[in-house]
Amino acid sequence: MNKAVMIIALLLAGCATGTRESVPDWLDGRSAQYPEARYLLGQGQAPSAAQARDRARAELAKVFTTEVSERSEDVARAELSSEDGVARQRSESTAERRVHTQTQRVLEGVRIAEVWRDEAGDYHALAVLDRVSEGQRLRNAIAALDRAIARAIARARSEEPLLVRIGAAARAVGAQTQRDTLQQDLRVLDVTGIGVPAQHGRARLQADFAELAGRLRIAAQTEADPFGNLVTVVQGAVRHAGFVNASVDRADYRLVTNLALETSAADGWQWATGTLELRMLDASGTVAGSARFPVKASARDAALARQRLLVEVDRLLRARLRDTVIGFGEGGV
Repeated sequence: MNKAVMIIALLLAGCATGTRESVPDWLDGRSAQYPEARYLLGQGQAPSAAQARDRARAELAKVFTTEVSERSEDVARAELSSEDGVARQRSESTAERRVHTQTQRVLEGVRIAEVWRDEAGDYHALAVLDRVSEGQRLRNAIAALDRAIARAIARARSEEPLLVRIGAAARAVGAQTQRDTLQQDLRVLDVTGIGVPAQHGRARLQADFAELAGRLRIAAQTEADPFGNLVTVVQGAVRHAGFVNASVDRADYRLVTNLALETSAADGWQWATGTLELRMLDASGTVAGSARFPVKASARDAALARQRLLVEVDRLLRARLRDTVIGFGEGGV
């Protein structure tokens, strides 16, 4: 037998029809080489080796993904979003992506340890995930988040400007929410089921954020207002975001809004488009942050197109104002 034929024979032997003596112990759910204290295991059986590998990975993934939907909803409830339908939908979508991304990252550590073929010709694959190495990665990530949470809490409780403190409080909630997701995965990996208990409760951090946000006094002002009542829309959004509407002389910040409006017609449709600009200024007139949003609406009638654009501006502000203002504060953290 030449060398090439020998190599092929050895490769085929690895997936050859197994005898009773060669049946791997992991088919019974336990493995001497990959003990439960060190590894999570998943098995897959299929007519082809590739399918068996995929099924083994999927079986191991079930340990994490069976609770993904519940975890997504839990994280969504912790998001700093309004009760507005559009904002809520976006928040839930963001939370779901975050949970799925984290779960996927954990599963990147899964590897196929063995493939075996039985007497009937089916392939069996063993997927393994090292509890220790993957658990250590999660512990390191949690430790980094704990440090970030501690810094954010300290700044939220400092004597800095209120907007900066609100941004820090929001950052603490966000980091704690992310930490809770990591902790859930770590508890699956940790044979004790304990993981790393949290130093701070998410509910308490949320309450601290809400208390700070409820103190923020904002004076709504407009410069370019093609509708004449844009300031009323902005005030409604300020109230909806959980902040306090105030007069200029009593406000912590002024929120200056500009709307550049253009109209056009095409194929029997009237279009109203524009750019909504927000600028947050402190008592000294220093810009704390700015943001721009495109808006558009259409109708068969020009007046109706303008009316719909104002409705779109109201919807956008109610969905985005709170996160935008918080972002101005986080920019200073």
